[in-house]
Amino acid sequence: EKDALTEEEAVSFILQILEGVHHMHEKNIVHLDLKPENVMLLEKNKTQIKIIDFGISRQLKPHEPTKETFGTPEFVAPEVIAFEPVTLATDMWSIGVITYILLSGASPF
Repeated sequence: EKDALTEEEAVSFILQILEGVHHMHEKNIVHLDLKPENVMLLEKNKTQIKIIDFGISRQLKPHEPTKETFGTPEFVAPEVIAFEPVTLATDMWSIGVITYILLSGASPF
């Protein structure tokens, strides 16, 4: 268990994560491995983040379901565990877990 961020700090980081994910999703790219280790603070000011590690990301194609079993178990959405098709919403589950950790300092699981 780690120290939680203040609400203001957590909101700042989550908004940046959401902006980055929104940009990916506009291009139909699903990250599939969002977790704190893949959200890096920029050394310059330690208030800006960058999303990294697109090694298992996929560009979703219409009418071509994608089933993936990759990702870090603590952060993967239920549809990944159930080997059901992933969607752009799959990343939102991971963002929810990250948000919980940032605010509480602990994993929800």
